[in-house]
Amino acid sequence: MKPADGMCGAGVRKISVRDGAFWEHGKPFDLSAFLKTIRTRWVFQPIVVNHPTLQALNPSSLNTIRMMTCWNRRTHQAELWGDSALRIGRKGELVDNLHAGGIVVGVSASGRLKPDGIAFWDNFSAARYSHHPDSGIRFGEVEIPFYKEATEVVLAAQRLLPEIPSIGWDVVITETGPILLEGNHDWDTSLQQIANRQGMMARYHEIYDPLVTPNATM
Repeated sequence: MKPADGMCGAGVRKISVRDGAFWEHGKPFDLSAFLKTIRTRWVFQPIVVNHPTLQALNPSSLNTIRMMTCWNRRTHQAELWGDSALRIGRKGELVDNLHAGGIVVGVSASGRLKPDGIAFWDNFSAARYSHHPDSGIRFGEVEIPFYKEATEVVLAAQRLLPEIPSIGWDVVITETGPILLEGNHDWDTSLQQIANRQGMMARYHEIYDPLVTPNATM
């Protein structure tokens, strides 16, 4: 469960049910008492489990792919906007966000992770990793399962929403295929650019600016 107006994984809580009771971190959780204390909207959703390939990177968090789509006003088609980015949590953490100490890794068009990932800290320092510091798995050796299917899902979803110029999708890869966790109309452009070391401005003008030709660069 999480605050409906939250962001960056803040406030996310994982509650399990066992023997007819609620539990959090191995301790009893009084859901009725909690509901009486909240004054804002919350989202309650079933727990989703990563495909074993992604779960192996860090099993405590749900590791999600940020995939960006846009509605091309020139062609009137849904398109991917650059390479995707996989967010991976750290040992013991529930969330995979960079703001929570997670690592972000670029994803090539084929679904294979790029050779290195990046993490940030509160003091604005950063580090690059060729492997996950907790699990030891090398990023460049990982190929995301069902990546083609995930691409098809986000493009189909964008076609249903042509009035929204671009959407940043959070996609979960499970053992049976991709699931759309959520779509963001005000997605963070820095995540993709940092993970893939590629800018977005030239592509923006190709899609949206009628005064700039498709071959323009910036």
